[in-house]
Amino acid sequence: PDLHYRGNGSDGMAIVENGISVIPKASSSNHEQENSVISIESIPELTEVENSKVKDALSALMIGRDLITETTFYNALCTNHGPVEVHWKSDTGEEVKVIDKIHPGESNTITDHSGHTFVVFDEEKRSRREFVVSASYGEKGKFSADCLM
Repeated sequence: PDLHYRGNGSDGMAIVENGISVIPKASSSNHEQENSVISIESIPELTEVENSKVKDALSALMIGRDLITETTFYNALCTNHGPVEVHWKSDTGEEVKVIDKIHPGESNTITDHSGHTFVVFDEEKRSRREFVVSASYGEKGKFSADCLM
């Protein structure tokens, strides 16, 4: 296959740090300069967290899988409420049920995307809390419906 790296230098360095060779294609003298050893050595090293994210993304890419984000919704043990339900809230404000019931002391995990908003209701829909997924791809998030009031 014709694989050409077209990222910034920091991405390229992370690829090399993870044992994947990169042979940059230079279509101009400016690109040759950008791909020079001096230029590449001037790129700061990634942090451990950044390197881990790049490694996860590369692993997913190499096996042809998407990185997913999972969020687990917990219904804390409270005496003042029973099951809760979880709705996804669209950009237009429409709320779509994604989890029917989570009983006290139980949890349910779904696949989602960073930035999605979910609404957790009590059974009578008198109490609600909104939750925005902040986990990045490949990470896991959690939301605890601690005694909805």
